[in-house]
Amino acid sequence: MPHEDLKRHDTIDGLFTFNYINTIVKENLMTIYKQSPPSFNSSFFDIKVKGSVMESKVGFILPAQPKAYTLEAIWGSCLVFCCISLKDLIWFFTALMLERKLIFLSKNLHLLTATLSVIRSLTKPFKYPFPLIFNLPELLMVMCDAPGAALIGINKTEEYLKAEGLFENYSSGIYVCLDEGKIYMEPDNNIVLPHFDNMEKSLMKNYARLNANLNYQIVQIGKKSNVKPVARRERDMKYSASVEQKNDCMSVLETFKETLEKKILRYVPSEPIFKEKKQLDYDKIEEIILHKSDKADHPFMKQFLQTQIFTYYLEQHYELDLKD
Repeated sequence: MPHEDLKRHDTIDGLFTFNYINTIVKENLMTIYKQSPPSFNSSFFDIKVKGSVMESKVGFILPAQPKAYTLEAIWGSCLVFCCISLKDLIWFFTALMLERKLIFLSKNLHLLTATLSVIRSLTKPFKYPFPLIFNLPELLMVMCDAPGAALIGINKTEEYLKAEGLFENYSSGIYVCLDEGKIYMEPDNNIVLPHFDNMEKSLMKNYARLNANLNYQIVQIGKKSNVKPVARRERDMKYSASVEQKNDCMSVLETFKETLEKKILRYVPSEPIFKEKKQLDYDKIEEIILHKSDKADHPFMKQFLQTQIFTYYLEQHYELDLKD
C-alpha cells in the first residue's frame, strides 16, 4: 500500500476513535449533569452513569474544604495501612520529617505509588521541597546516591536491590522493601522518634481495625537481626475499602495533621523575628519553640527545627519575598 494510502487510513482510524470516545464522554457528562447534586456533607458519594454505549458507577471522594488535604492520599491509604504497621508508619513519617532519603521498592506498582503518596501526605501542612519520584527508571538509579533528601519509588523487589548492589553502592539512602518486609539502612542512620503525647496510642484505635500488625526487619551490613521478615501476601491487601475503613483512614490522616499543628505549629511566633537586613532569626524562633514545647519532644524537635522543610515553612508562613 502506498505511503499516502497508509496516511489516509491512519487519519480515518484516528477520527473514528476520537468521535467514538467523544460520544461516550458527552453521554456520560450529560447523564451526570441531569442528576441531582450529591450531598457535600458526606465525604464519599457515587454517581451512576447510564448511556447507550455503557453503564457504570463513578465513585468520588470529595471531602469538605478543611479535609481537602487528604485527597492526595485517601485513595490508597487503606492499602498502605493494611501493609505497614503503625510503628513502621510513624518511623517512616519521622524519617521523612528529618529529611532522610527514603527509597521504597515493590513489584506492586499500585502499592508503591500509594505508599509514597500517603507517606508524603502525613507531613502536611509542611511542604516537601525535595525530589519526589514515584517510579525511578533503571537508567537513573544513580539518583539513589544524589546528595540531600528524596522520596523515591523503585518498581522492583529486594532481589533487584541485591543484584544491583544498590545498598552497598548508594548507602546514604534508607531502602524499604515493601514486598519482603525489610529495611536496609546504615547503623549510624539513627531516627529520633517524637513523643507527641504518645501519638501511637491516639492512632491505635482506628489503625487496629485496618489489620496492620506486621513489623519490618531492619537489615544492616555486618549485623544480624533476630526479627524474621514477613512477606506481604496479596490476599491480605485491601485495594478497595468499606465506608468504615475509609473513615478510619481519614481519622489517621487527620490525627497526624492535628498532632503537627498542636505540637509544632502553634508554637511558631505569630509575627516574624528578624535579624539584620530583614533576615529571619531562625535561632531565636527555634529557641522560642523549644521553650514552649514538651521536653519529651526536644530530641526530635532540635533536629527538625534545623531542616529545610521547617525553614521553607517559615518563609511561606510569613510570606517572605525570597528574591529580596
